[in-house]
Amino acid sequence: MKGVRSLFLKIFVWFWVTLVVVGAAIGVSVWYSSRALDARAASVMSTIFSTEPQNLRQALAAQSRNISATITAIEEKYPVHAYFFSADDVKFFEAKKVAPEIQKLAVIAFREEGLHAFGTFASQRITDAEGRKYALVILFAQDTATVKSRLLLFQAPIILLAAAGIFCF
Repeated sequence: MKGVRSLFLKIFVWFWVTLVVVGAAIGVSVWYSSRALDARAASVMSTIFSTEPQNLRQALAAQSRNISATITAIEEKYPVHAYFFSADDVKFFEAKKVAPEIQKLAVIAFREEGLHAFGTFASQRITDAEGRKYALVILFAQDTATVKSRLLLFQAPIILLAAAGIFCF
């Protein structure tokens, strides 16, 4: 009887050790994937703010002032939503129903020089040749497939591990 009890204890312990190791591996995988997606967002933001302000300055300097085409080009080129405001637009934020996060980053960009990032939002002040101030605000757009894959990457393995653990216990 002692041998059967010892065998049962070994199987029981090894099952839970295996479950913990697999859970840790899944946790590390999710953490790494999440960091990779965040790094991609940071890379896209860096690229945008190193190249696009000059394109916007050129569009502002042109007589046509075709800013909307430049903003549309940014949105087609990168996975982002772009917003462009002049200093006069700040008073009309409520009427235009601009999201609060975008409002805050636009106001910060008008007040301070440099790149301002907050989560998936970023902004930068752009000054034209005549000294007028503008704000470019970018929202990194994660498509629903990316969001769902992030959730499934974490939730599905944990649910399977928990179900296996309960079933086998």
